[in-house]
Amino acid sequence: MQCHTATIRSMLCTAMLLLSSMTVTATDLHPLGKPLPDGALSFELRDLTGVGEELVVESTYRPYRDRDVRKQRSLHLFDSLWRSGSRDTLTVKREEAHTVSQVVRVTNSSVSFTIPLHATESEYKAYQLERVRVGELVFGRWFAEPPSLVPEFGLRCATATLQGKVRFKGLAAAPLNGGLPLWPTLRRVQLSVAPVAQPDVNLWDPRAKEHWNGWRNSTPQQWPGGQTVVTRHIDGTTVWHVHEYFAYAPAGAPLPAMPTPPTGVLPGIALEIFWPKGDKLEFPDAGFERPAAVLGLRVSRLTPRARDLLARSIQLRPGVEQHSLTAAEWAELEELVEEEGAVPVEFSIKKTSGGKELLVAYRRKLTEPWLYLFGIEYDADRRFSMSAIVINPKPWGGPLPE
Repeated sequence: MQCHTATIRSMLCTAMLLLSSMTVTATDLHPLGKPLPDGALSFELRDLTGVGEELVVESTYRPYRDRDVRKQRSLHLFDSLWRSGSRDTLTVKREEAHTVSQVVRVTNSSVSFTIPLHATESEYKAYQLERVRVGELVFGRWFAEPPSLVPEFGLRCATATLQGKVRFKGLAAAPLNGGLPLWPTLRRVQLSVAPVAQPDVNLWDPRAKEHWNGWRNSTPQQWPGGQTVVTRHIDGTTVWHVHEYFAYAPAGAPLPAMPTPPTGVLPGIALEIFWPKGDKLEFPDAGFERPAAVLGLRVSRLTPRARDLLARSIQLRPGVEQHSLTAAEWAELEELVEEEGAVPVEFSIKKTSGGKELLVAYRRKLTEPWLYLFGIEYDADRRFSMSAIVINPKPWGGPLPE
């Protein structure tokens, strides 16, 4: 009995030493790494849609140092069959973020609200503002000083003010990397939202192909700025080589100025189709908000300028949307189109039995790789949202997903 009691005392002493000396490396503290001054941020956002509607403003607070993180330590001297997760004797639950929400109403296409720089709840007094989300707008790219941004972003940063006009998808380029800027001396935000909605031009989605229905997808191959997936159906010979260009870096890692797809892949291409047999292909995932223009070009005859335009379309450029070109750049590519009789693949929209529209490709005389561009005008016809695919008559030469 005395031995058993001594063992328990020993375990308790060891646990208490662990509790008193234990240090945990913070995984997600405030990105600025130093304290913010007292104060508040005043927001005035103009030209929002949905007059009379309500918007949720979400403010996230984080401590800038690990010792301020709220922690709940638990000591598990005796294990239990009902305990899930970690089997450690001592566990620590960290509360690294605190989120506060408020609802604002859009009046005369604008909203105004104020956000304190520090959490107001006493138990979170050491937590400071890390991010503000209003619909699609996210303020959360922190700088130590007012940043010097290129004019294409449409933003003007002074000591205490952020002003200008913002495009929702025009913030992905460095140094903003998808988030609107914040800095310690900023106190007033006055922004209008550009009325630009980029239409989606999607032709193929490997995530929509179900294994139980015969589809097989490879593990995504990561490369600087994106990833590639190989998709096939077990009953067919056609293989789809799908290239995704990241608009925002996974896990917050920086993206390269120019995405670099695998060797042999034309930069800017979203999809390569290896189509050795058959005279018809269906694109069940294709969807166009409006009718799309289609350009067909021989890959072997692409000019250096055409290749450069394709690469530019997937770059993250300040103030413009990824997967887009100006109307003038689209016209340059349009001038390269050969006479209509030379096009070896034709596309049309047909109605399914359920009344939905389905994009179908019909093969004529495909003897070499051809590039097809699908584009929809937007931004008052100043830009084209686009997707580029290459159709190859040869079979796929790489490994197949099982």
